[in-house]
Amino acid sequence: MRPSVSANPWSRPRELTTASDGNWGFLSDLTLSSLEGRVLEGPLEGGSALRKGPQQVLETLGVPRDPRGIVLLCGYVAACAVGLIALLTPPNDPIGWAYLALAAVGYFFIQTRGLTTFLWLLVAAGGAAIALAGGPSGWVEFGLGLALAIVGLVPVPSAYRFPRSAPDRQLRPEAARSTNGDSSRFLEVSPTRTSRKVEEPEARAVDTGPAAAGRLEIHSIGRLRLLSGTNDLASSLEDKPVLDFLFKYLLTRYVLGQPPPGRDAFAEELSPGVPESSRRKRLRKQIYDLQKDLAPPIAALIHATRTHVWLELDRADLDVDELRDLANGIRQRGSMIDAELAAEIHATLDETEANEFLPGFEELESKVNGGNGTAGDLVAQARELIANQRAELVRALAEYEEAIGHPEAAITHLQATLEALPGRQDIARLLVVAYLRTGQTARASEVRRQYPPTQE
Repeated sequence: MRPSVSANPWSRPRELTTASDGNWGFLSDLTLSSLEGRVLEGPLEGGSALRKGPQQVLETLGVPRDPRGIVLLCGYVAACAVGLIALLTPPNDPIGWAYLALAAVGYFFIQTRGLTTFLWLLVAAGGAAIALAGGPSGWVEFGLGLALAIVGLVPVPSAYRFPRSAPDRQLRPEAARSTNGDSSRFLEVSPTRTSRKVEEPEARAVDTGPAAAGRLEIHSIGRLRLLSGTNDLASSLEDKPVLDFLFKYLLTRYVLGQPPPGRDAFAEELSPGVPESSRRKRLRKQIYDLQKDLAPPIAALIHATRTHVWLELDRADLDVDELRDLANGIRQRGSMIDAELAAEIHATLDETEANEFLPGFEELESKVNGGNGTAGDLVAQARELIANQRAELVRALAEYEEAIGHPEAAITHLQATLEALPGRQDIARLLVVAYLRTGQTARASEVRRQYPPTQE
């Protein structure tokens, strides 16, 4: 949960900062030491050409940086070398192809535990077979294979683990936006801070600490509320428009069950039309702010690796999740609800009746990226999904109220649902029945005319 907003601020001089009124202005009291700090900071933050190139190559190739991955990588490199030696040395043993295949498949699935362990157990079995056939060197292969199989069983540290979902598809390129503002606090920090601190949060999950031990309650239907105990932390997020936008974008993808966005797609969403290098640099700084400048219970939800960024809500309670679980439970029930469940549905519908998911997001998106991304479309999809989940509750409630002789109790919810989802014929039929049961025949006829049954 976080925020920030102007035309490509990252191309501006480092001496720029945000004034209290949100406009950019030059600092008038830059000292020699602060200028010296910025000079020293430059190569680390922006990355010199000598440093940036190899790092980008390693990230693109997915070279592991965790101890487990590095050990396994060494094993695969050794397997590749053995395979090449076997193929190039007379009599050109074809077993070399097997070692090359082991190295290729193992590297591609290096984060998996089951497959990695299986591959190295095969190597160990091969070494044992060679040793039992009279080749003492086979015991070396057996030992190495067994040791690496054990390493393969070690869980991948969460800081280096890829998100559980598949990588996101690349978002479509959009037209350049007129403004690309930002008021991130990153620009207001001490000038001597180096970008090593900026990069570290991206390579590991946030340490939640004792402050984040309690569960955060996220209310996203209606005014955003982030409740930690009795404190609402939403203002600390919404005071920073860019961080607010990024958090709500990630939350929307979570609600839709979409895979975590890749960094390039995420950067494009934040800064469409901006040159790639500036886009990545800006995203790197915003991720730092997301993880460091927000209240710990919010920052603990944001996870980032070198390739993906996502929300993990294991330590939070989201109202959309509760609505979805209730709707799924009713759908799978297979029988009419009881009085206790009807009361729960009434309470849930009353809380969400006149509210929508992340209200005002369109204005926020326009402010941050000129409305040139895909976030607005995703929020609209999430709102439709939530409306259909509410419709499941309304349908079950209307059937229950009609069965116990109180059809009027569901009319208000049926009307609101049909206005939001005019294509729900089941809701229209239930509303007609409720009107007829309560003697409102004229209204029943009006609903029939306004929402005529579709011909199959």
